[in-house]
Amino acid sequence: MGEKQRSALVSWLGLRPQPLVVLLGADPELGEVAEEYAPAVVWDNRTDTNFLGLPLFHSMLLRARAATTDIAAVIEPDTILLPDFSAALAKARAVSGQDWLMSARRREVHNFPFRVEELFQEDGSELDSESDGDRRAQEDIRRRFQWVDPEKFDVEVEHLWALELMDGSEGEEDRYKMGAQGMREFVHERGSLHRCHEVAVWAWDTGETPLHSGIMPPFLYTRGAYDEWLLHEAVSDGQRQVIDASHAISAVRVLGSVANLQPYLGQTRVHSQNGEYRDTRTPVQKAGGHFGAHSQGRAEHKLWKAGPKGVGWEVALNRHLAQSYGTFGSGAAHREAPWRLGPCKGGGGELCFFQREEGIHSWAVPFEVEECEHDMVQPERLFTPRAHAPVGLPMALAELLPLVTSPGGTVTLVVVANNYREMLLSFVCRLQALGIRNVIVGAVDSEIYRYASEQGLPVFKDLFDGSISPDDCHFGTQCFRDVTKLKSRTVIKVLKLGYNVLMSDVDVIWFRDPTPIMLGYGPNTLTGQSDQHNDSGPANDERRFNSGFYLARAEATTIEALTAIADHAATTQLSEQPSFHHVLCQAEGSRKVGDDACEFYNGLRVVFLNRTSFPNGATSYIWEKQDTREFCEKRGCIILHNNWVKGRPYKFWREKYKGFWRYNAHHRTCQYDWMNSTNLGMY
Repeated sequence: MGEKQRSALVSWLGLRPQPLVVLLGADPELGEVAEEYAPAVVWDNRTDTNFLGLPLFHSMLLRARAATTDIAAVIEPDTILLPDFSAALAKARAVSGQDWLMSARRREVHNFPFRVEELFQEDGSELDSESDGDRRAQEDIRRRFQWVDPEKFDVEVEHLWALELMDGSEGEEDRYKMGAQGMREFVHERGSLHRCHEVAVWAWDTGETPLHSGIMPPFLYTRGAYDEWLLHEAVSDGQRQVIDASHAISAVRVLGSVANLQPYLGQTRVHSQNGEYRDTRTPVQKAGGHFGAHSQGRAEHKLWKAGPKGVGWEVALNRHLAQSYGTFGSGAAHREAPWRLGPCKGGGGELCFFQREEGIHSWAVPFEVEECEHDMVQPERLFTPRAHAPVGLPMALAELLPLVTSPGGTVTLVVVANNYREMLLSFVCRLQALGIRNVIVGAVDSEIYRYASEQGLPVFKDLFDGSISPDDCHFGTQCFRDVTKLKSRTVIKVLKLGYNVLMSDVDVIWFRDPTPIMLGYGPNTLTGQSDQHNDSGPANDERRFNSGFYLARAEATTIEALTAIADHAATTQLSEQPSFHHVLCQAEGSRKVGDDACEFYNGLRVVFLNRTSFPNGATSYIWEKQDTREFCEKRGCIILHNNWVKGRPYKFWREKYKGFWRYNAHHRTCQYDWMNSTNLGMY
């Protein structure tokens, strides 16, 4: 976490009443930050991201909707909030006659001559001396962080108060009075209000009233289009009062150097009575550096990294989603909130609501009025001919692999058609819950390629040529047989690029990562599941190597064997699976070794995994047990295949009924335990 984000975090913690801050993201560094500020800050990695780690806005919003507090908010991570944020929320709660949704744009400044903790000096007076400043700082931290035992810890503040701003353009020294009011004056005088269609703060009162009706698509966070989409959908729906509080809330983003941003707790040392110091600064702070770079209009952070070819394709994807969902792309869009919240006429510091006059594109407000019409992107102009192009990733297989591969050089490959798309998402969600994110998707038709791209998955389209039907690809069909023959050829491509491949069908239930065990058999081995349905039969019986779950090493012996399998499969009308036995073990079984292995002529050893830990769908009637999950966990299952079942609908039903389904189709996200909240309607 960079200094700007840390300064923003400290500003949130200084609000009154103090909020609970939930850091959303997959990066473990967020957990370290949460521990540093606990219990006021917690880390939650139970939200969806795309394959590059970029959060999906609909999942973030849904997680905030599940909050049990009276008010919830989603705030851009480098946005400093002044205390007037609390005043705006209090005003909305006090006078609003119905549930409300509030938005605020940020004000951008090139320099911020204050330390964030100065926001929270109660009397607003200037500090007379360094000792006075240190004393007040220590009192402030004890007051705001009451769980610190004063008998155990003292706080040594290392930095003095920054009181001055040098105006380089005129060479004069400007002084702003201390306190929140002085900061607000500085921000509003020196800062510029950001573009109308980019919102830094969303806040609302919690409850069962949705923010809007319908489904929010999986927008990529910080890649545009979702702010104006949500504004339009919320106004159109009419269930909540939609309020623009940009003139009431001082939401600040610093564009320039972070030299003047001295995060309070991040720059302190805490020591115990025995005199031993515990330096709470992060390694980045100790080195004097910071994370973060700024792109046009939005911040990009280390933990939310952009794609290797820039953000163009991500922006185009968000625009496509905005057009495809809801009513935003179907006609004239609502581009401004019906209500604004800002300073009352006559001054005095009070806040008032102002309603837009019917038919007049102006506001009856005492503060500066700016029109958003010229700045907002019109729906009919938002989607350029380029944006209408087929949705997808600007990366081929070779470019995707280094982005998703595990540190050991292994990828989990799934090859799937459109009729299994929800099972694909459930499979990915299940693996992500295990901390496994090295999945790459081979699309066999254009529909699944587009759908997987929209869902933020690393998908490639090298496999399809238009000959495979996306809807008639069930077990036993010619389409199914054709798809199975694509698998080994795809595996060979990946192996030749230097990556190990764990090939897994999407109907394989993972209880834990099988990769270490499968790699543990050593080089020149091909490990896979046995499809033997008879518990007492040999694992390596005829046609019993399961082509839906195996691990192939990026070695010449493996590539030679799989090439022979693919060539043999091309000469038959059967699926690919019989070719594994014919090539690896020979038709008559002359290359079998014991009852759980075969040996290819080039020395490649083929290992059939034991069915206790790697059961198939017929093993020991596991799927017929009353509690399949509990039985399998006690048995020590590493994976469980949902095969040996007739018909795709029953396969789907069995996985859901037995409690293995991890995709929430209602919300279009992975299923998380926080979704039990009664606050969740649609959105």
